[in-house]
Amino acid sequence: RPSFLRSSPHCNDEKKRKMHFSIPDTSEVEDESGRFTTYNIYTNGAFHCSVRYSQLLQFSEDIKKEFGTEGLTPFPRKKLKFLKLTPMEMSERREMLEKYIQSVSQVPQVARSALFTSFFLSAQQEAAQQEAEAVEIDIYLAHGNKQSLYVMSTDQTEDVLEAFCRKIKLQDDFVYYFALFLMRVHEDGSEEMIRKVQDFESPYISLKELSEDYRIVLRKWYWDPAYDDDLWTDSVALNLMFVQAVHDVEAGWIRATKQEQRQLSGLKAKKSKKEYMQLVRTLKHYNYVEILPCIADFPVEGIKATVSLGPSELCLEVATKSVSILFLPSTLSLLHVTESQ
Repeated sequence: RPSFLRSSPHCNDEKKRKMHFSIPDTSEVEDESGRFTTYNIYTNGAFHCSVRYSQLLQFSEDIKKEFGTEGLTPFPRKKLKFLKLTPMEMSERREMLEKYIQSVSQVPQVARSALFTSFFLSAQQEAAQQEAEAVEIDIYLAHGNKQSLYVMSTDQTEDVLEAFCRKIKLQDDFVYYFALFLMRVHEDGSEEMIRKVQDFESPYISLKELSEDYRIVLRKWYWDPAYDDDLWTDSVALNLMFVQAVHDVEAGWIRATKQEQRQLSGLKAKKSKKEYMQLVRTLKHYNYVEILPCIADFPVEGIKATVSLGPSELCLEVATKSVSILFLPSTLSLLHVTESQ
């Protein structure tokens, strides 16, 4: 596989690659071998897999052998078999395992490695009890059209992405300017961006574990509009960007005045895709991702707001006032977002 297909051009900044891993709880499992504890691993708030301590111990040893331990949180030591952990010790081990996984995921060369991807992909397959089999998965474009793709149920994300891009005849050079995203369609037709589907998961398994109102959608995967000009040279890439821009304008994710909307409607009717894109990329919130209305505690507690993520800022728009509050990523350490009821 050519090296240029392995990362998106906007991901040179390693801070943008990081995932948040957590182990909020454990489960007690019993099988023919006996009773044991599994640790439930979540990525960006979504359940990914359950693994035993022994699996994580082997993983840590493999990491140490291949990459060393620099920059990693110490792995919790193994206890003698006949000594059962107390509830407090179990909680401490869970927290230490969580910190270890978080530290591993923050080391770029580890997080991008085949070892890392293989471990978490296999763990997801095991947790879902998914055997490898030929399956059909629907991949949607931004405007709602879908194409069915035959893959193996255990194929990882980059394999599914490449297979879909081959099917729609997108040039190889442009494949990783796009990515697969998990989205939810609500009863009123509104759409919610959930998250990017990661390379260490199977899109089929991730989607199967959710309800029918979720779907896998192909969207752009870069912030800098300077890359647009390169993609516009390819008719397939231009069409993908066009249908996404039309969707984002009509959904209100890209802000347009009434006059701008009329101009865009005229260009859309004439199928002037490049001219449409030239205009739309000058508009507010082009290349932003919008989150559904939420409850914020700034500027006052309990206020309704809309959060948008842009190339170099987080924008909080307060619902009751015509106010836009910008946060630079360098000023943020933690942001809690609570969905509006």
